[in-house]
Amino acid sequence: MASELKDDNVPDLGLVDAVSLPAEGRVPDPVTGAATGAEYDRYFRIIRADGDLEAWTRSCVAATGALLDDMPNGGLHDGERADLLHGVVLVLRSTLNRWLTAVPVTPAAEPGR
Repeated sequence: MASELKDDNVPDLGLVDAVSLPAEGRVPDPVTGAATGAEYDRYFRIIRADGDLEAWTRSCVAATGALLDDMPNGGLHDGERADLLHGVVLVLRSTLNRWLTAVPVTPAAEPGR
């Protein structure tokens, strides 16, 4: 399979699907210095942009679905699975919060109606 060159001349070997992330998202932790954000983005072919909340949400749904499907066979210990699920919850919480700021506020329904 021939590889294509994408952004920054990083070969696309078809191993990792591109995902959409919010521009303010930062992985890995800048405190550890394990890799710069740009290095991480190039490696995983991450495109950071605000504005396409639907694409971001679809990326979250696809990634979490794949993760949950793979988890039983991933060979992770309970603590590692808990850490991974904690990260998933943080991402999904952030996504839901973005939706709440993107949609118009509606008055709360009155009890009993």
